[in-house]
Amino acid sequence: MVQYAGIKNWAQAKIIFDSFAPLYQSLFRETNPQCVKHALSLMKRCSTKLRLPLVAPNAESQAELKNALLKLKLLKFHQQ
Repeated sequence: MVQYAGIKNWAQAKIIFDSFAPLYQSLFRETNPQCVKHALSLMKRCSTKLRLPLVAPNAESQAELKNALLKLKLLKFHQQ
């Protein structure tokens, strides 16, 4: 996306940007950064531990995050 924007190919950059829209929306369903941290933990990039006042996202948000990551192929096969 950034490469396309760098050469001013806005149409192609927007296609890529739009393909990530479900992920963007799911990341901000609840108070930031708990959904971001949950997504990163699904990707094995950080732990699932949170400090108050943050709490784990609700089950619906967790499922939406996982589905968005799977659709974008951001989770490895064994993590599904």
